[in-house]
Amino acid sequence: MPSSLNLPEPTFDGAVNNGVSAVIEGCTCTITLSSPDNLNAQTPSMWAQLEAIGTGIPQRVSVIVIRGQGQAFSAGLDRSLLTGPAAPGEQTLPQLAEGPPDVLDAFIAQAQSGFAWLRSHRAISIAVVHGHAIGAGFQLALAADLRIASEDASFAMKEIAFGIVPDLGGTGVLVQQVGYARALQICATGLPISGKQAEAWGIVQHAVPKRALDATVDSLVAHLSSLHPNTLAAVKALLAGAEIRDLKAQLDVERITQVKLLTGQAFNGR
Repeated sequence: MPSSLNLPEPTFDGAVNNGVSAVIEGCTCTITLSSPDNLNAQTPSMWAQLEAIGTGIPQRVSVIVIRGQGQAFSAGLDRSLLTGPAAPGEQTLPQLAEGPPDVLDAFIAQAQSGFAWLRSHRAISIAVVHGHAIGAGFQLALAADLRIASEDASFAMKEIAFGIVPDLGGTGVLVQQVGYARALQICATGLPISGKQAEAWGIVQHAVPKRALDATVDSLVAHLSSLHPNTLAAVKALLAGAEIRDLKAQLDVERITQVKLLTGQAFNGR
C-alpha cells in the first residue's frame, strides 16, 4: 500500500480514482465511493485515495459530504483481502500476517489515516448512509462528524465473524456515541441495526425515509454552507476536544477561540 509520503494524486473533477471520486462546488466537497458493482467494498488503494483527497481539499471548503454510489454506502472490506486472490497491487491480510509484525502494523496505521483525517480536518463532515454500512463501511461513517441515514439502512460490525476486530477508528467513536455496553453488543455480536435504531441510540443524527434522504442532506449542507467557515471550524475544534479537557482548560479554549474570531485572526481549526 502507498505510504503517506507517496499518496495518489487527488482530483476534484468527479473522475473515479481507486474507487473514489470527489467534486468541489462552492465550499462543499462531495466524496463518493464509486464501486457500486461490489457495493463499494473497500481496498487499501481506496483508503490511500481517501487520505490523498483529505490532504488536497482547499481551505475554502467548510463542508464535506461522503456517500456511496449505487445500492449501498459500503459493504466493508473487500473479501478478497481476507480470502484471496487479491487484486493486482494489493496484499491479503493472511499474507501480511505471515510477515514481520511491524509491516502489518504499518499497513493498519496507513489504513487508519484514510479515515482519521475526517475528524481532524477543519471542515464539518457528513456521512450519508443508505443500504449497507458494514465493518469498514460502518467505521467510515463513524469517522465523519455527523451521520444522516435512511431508515432502512443497515449498520453492522462484522469483523468478529472473521476473527478480527474493528481497527479503523470506529471503536472509540462508537463508545462515545452509545456507551460501553451497547458498543460491546454491536461489536461482539456483529448483528445489524437499522437506521431507525441507530438514530434512537445516537449513532446517526437523522434517520429519514429513503426518498427524503437527499433533500435532508441538501438542507443541512445549505445551512452549514451559509455560515462563516472560520466559525464552523472553531466550533468543531472547540467541541471535539471538550471530552478530554477539564473545566478550566475548556474555559481557556473558549476564551482563546473567541478572541481569535473577534480580532479576525486566522483560524485553521486544527
